[in-house]
Amino acid sequence: MPEGAIRPLSEPREMASLAIVHHANQYVIADGYGDRQGMSDILGLRGPTSHPAGFLPLLRMHMEYGIPLNLHLSGTLMEALAWHCPESFSLIRDLDRAGLLEMVGSAFSQNVMTFFEDRLNLRQINDELALLRRHLRWNPAKVKVFWVPERVWDTGKLAPLLRSSSLLNGGYRYVLLDDRLLYPWGGQYAGSPRERFDRERPRDLEAYLPWEVAGGGGLVVLPISRDLRYAIPPYTGADLERLAEILRWLASSHRPQALAVYGDDLEKAAGVGGWDPQHPERYDRFLRFLRDQKWVRPVLIGAWGAERSPAGVRNVERGTFFELARSWSAGEDYCGWYEDPDCAKHRAYVQRSERALREAEQAGADPALLDLGWKHFLHCCYETAWHEAYFSPEHRPRLAGFAAALTSHARSAIMIARAARWATERDGAAHAESVDIDEDGSPELVLKNSHLLAVFSPRWGGRLTCLFDFTGRSGRIVVGNLSDDWNLQEDLHRYMDCPRNHPGALADVGHEHDRHVAAIAESSGRSARAILCNVEGDSPLRGAEKAVRLAAGDAYLSVSYALPPAVRRLSTEVCFSPDYARLLRLGPKGLSSLSGPRWRGWRNGGTRVWLRIGPRQSMLWDTPHQERSGHGLNLRVTSFSRRFRLDLGVGSPSAVSAPGRPAIATAAPASEARCVPQASAADPRVVRRLLSRHFRAPSGVPAEVRECRIRVLKHHHDRLILQYDVAVADKRRGTLRQSGFDGASGLSVPQPLGYFPRIQLVMMEKAGGSLLRQWIYNPRTDWPAMLTPVARWLVKLHTSGVRVSKQLTAKEETSAIQGWLADLAASDAPWLAHERERIGELLDEILARLSQRGPRDLRLIHGDCHLENILVRNGEVAVVDWEHAAMADPALDLGFLLAQVEIQSDRYWWGRGLASLLDPEGLTRALLDEYCRTAPGPSLALLPVYQARTYVQHIVHTLRMKGREDPSHVTRWLDRAADRLGSAQDGRVRADRRQPSTPVMQ
Repeated sequence: MPEGAIRPLSEPREMASLAIVHHANQYVIADGYGDRQGMSDILGLRGPTSHPAGFLPLLRMHMEYGIPLNLHLSGTLMEALAWHCPESFSLIRDLDRAGLLEMVGSAFSQNVMTFFEDRLNLRQINDELALLRRHLRWNPAKVKVFWVPERVWDTGKLAPLLRSSSLLNGGYRYVLLDDRLLYPWGGQYAGSPRERFDRERPRDLEAYLPWEVAGGGGLVVLPISRDLRYAIPPYTGADLERLAEILRWLASSHRPQALAVYGDDLEKAAGVGGWDPQHPERYDRFLRFLRDQKWVRPVLIGAWGAERSPAGVRNVERGTFFELARSWSAGEDYCGWYEDPDCAKHRAYVQRSERALREAEQAGADPALLDLGWKHFLHCCYETAWHEAYFSPEHRPRLAGFAAALTSHARSAIMIARAARWATERDGAAHAESVDIDEDGSPELVLKNSHLLAVFSPRWGGRLTCLFDFTGRSGRIVVGNLSDDWNLQEDLHRYMDCPRNHPGALADVGHEHDRHVAAIAESSGRSARAILCNVEGDSPLRGAEKAVRLAAGDAYLSVSYALPPAVRRLSTEVCFSPDYARLLRLGPKGLSSLSGPRWRGWRNGGTRVWLRIGPRQSMLWDTPHQERSGHGLNLRVTSFSRRFRLDLGVGSPSAVSAPGRPAIATAAPASEARCVPQASAADPRVVRRLLSRHFRAPSGVPAEVRECRIRVLKHHHDRLILQYDVAVADKRRGTLRQSGFDGASGLSVPQPLGYFPRIQLVMMEKAGGSLLRQWIYNPRTDWPAMLTPVARWLVKLHTSGVRVSKQLTAKEETSAIQGWLADLAASDAPWLAHERERIGELLDEILARLSQRGPRDLRLIHGDCHLENILVRNGEVAVVDWEHAAMADPALDLGFLLAQVEIQSDRYWWGRGLASLLDPEGLTRALLDEYCRTAPGPSLALLPVYQARTYVQHIVHTLRMKGREDPSHVTRWLDRAADRLGSAQDGRVRADRRQPSTPVMQ
């Protein structure tokens, strides 16, 4: 018979159920390695065309033969796929559409979970579930089977975790463990039932049945057959016959609960990652066998388990697969590898990094950067303490090179933690310092201000290895792809030659490893400046200088090169990772290139990062060595001048002054007596001192003062007391004051005093009273009495007849809600996962209700009646922050205010373990009674809809600000939103009122 053929078999009367489980796991790798396969090889995009090796060809085999499979993709692999080959997800979804796929869950970076606290393990599991939802559109609730990393099990540690309701899927039902774990060893392996099972390898039906784990909270173990692991893929026809014999024996057991589980690395069957490249052909033979044997039923575990109950309860002791526990000396609990004395240094790296992140959390550091720091930490726990195993007694296993590199780079989390702390400690000045920011033993050059924190490595090429951007609502990395694969390189910041995965920025081509020394010329103040001098002994660039300057108010670095006389050409490369956390999460989605006459860069969401070359210099844009480096995008500039300048920054480059032309503050000429002369009023020193003393504006920013009249009330040297009369395009406040909101009636808007458009600062007179929010803290607050004057204020506003050009249209409201839906879809926040679908349904219903309304009576509304925008005192009311004022439905103001009072009261009292003291019904009745008594004009039919909208808006806003809410609070607010939408179909509140005359504002 030909190799691989199988003799004809008689079909058994019963069916044999078989679950094929493939575990696909790779780190965030790239292409271009010299010592291993890259992503293209792993996927099967290269190599022979007949029986090609790789993940995608194997998955396609299942589609062609119609054989279902249970697939696990590690989180790190999904990140790599999303960046390098997002099209692969569509091929996987094809299997789902054909009914041939079930996704199996696990930990994001395949950390050995028994050595980590529950908080980190929960995040590991939830992060992977979120990636499944994002990239495969797979509902986490459908993921009920768990693949344990390295199959290292401890019931007491892991079972409660897998059953936790804090998981995005609500908890797991099944766990895949090696069949040998069904047999106890009691801490003494020799002579134990487990040792006997390993040695004799009996064909025991109990090893093919599902068992409820004793003390596992309902968790069911599905044993992975060791015999099937060794038999698949079959090498010869004899191997295939042995496999058929096992399945025939199982079919003859007449146990409907019997299930043969094959579970192993997908790399093995796909013939990649060091496995035999002939395996795909053998696996093809195996699938043909399954197709032809009608008595073998390949199953998806979830559907199979829904019709079957466990065979009983079984105690499952600690353990892992045989080779790891016994042959490679890791032990049943993996401690032989994790506690290896030779790994103490690398364990310390991880522990110190974790401690730095926790300390930064306690200090209230930037939450977005801390989130990235923890994400990087999880990456570096990949295949925890994995060792290289040798199959000879004279060589003991040692820490694998990739594991040593990753644990070493865990120290970058220390740098991220310090950047996160700086985000909350910024003082408006610029600073330069030499400091070991990541505790790698080598000092880095750090330049920082309120907008940027730049880290240069003098030791490794004088390169910019990490750049943090603070110009948005939260911090982010725009240079540096820290979590991408480092292969075997343990040194932090060192240029990685093969592949060029971490170039950083200002990497001088051919001289990326040259040693530099840093000299700080200006350490702190209005600007910071340092010089990086090349001191590499035999380098042609020895003596070259990079002078780096960062002004206090600038969002860009200015880098001036000075080359030795003999050097007439130099190329330098820059690798941008605009919002690195978003790139890891979404891949290239939302990424676009930017360019101008002298600058190029990229945009990713709200992040922009760019490189600009100086004018009138012999420079050109060149072709980089490669288009991408890890999660980074490359640019190259070549200069033929010995002196040239580059600017590297964030935000809009067109808003930055041209090199050599500093921004100059100007002022409109005064038109009254004793006006400040233009030069003095525009003097940046005067304005800076004024702002820094009173408004916490960034020092060193030459504010542009314009469109205002300035009167000197008192002056002494350069200390002035000025009166500002604002003349801006927005005349809303002035018109309102003319319409009775001047305080005479107890209802007011503050008087504008000054306007600084460059920093978007409006100086207002101080509004009297206490913030409405402060009254929440007093349990004796009479809320109906408190809101009565607020109702009168709203009546006065809504019936003022004042008109503005801005109108809140149905299209704009729809666009806003669609934006919330997009944020919701892109988020993996665990605190709202249990209600994600309901939020979407409620938003859809709100959209439908708003679109069904007829013609509206548009009035001037405030648009942001938050409790921090309303001040009250003895029946007087002042309202601030008018940027959202528009012509719209008055019900929006009322609904927003009522819901905000409830939300803020809930957050305060629930956070203290107490019920909210607010009476929502009484509060609503008091507000509406006063409002309708005074103003029987506007229709409030949509008031409940706007209340419901506000509950959901608060949740989405918390999500956007990367905050968190208690999941139970989210549920309660959504319950209220649903109740309000139910009541929106009921009665209408409206009456008639004579309209006043209408002053118009442009």
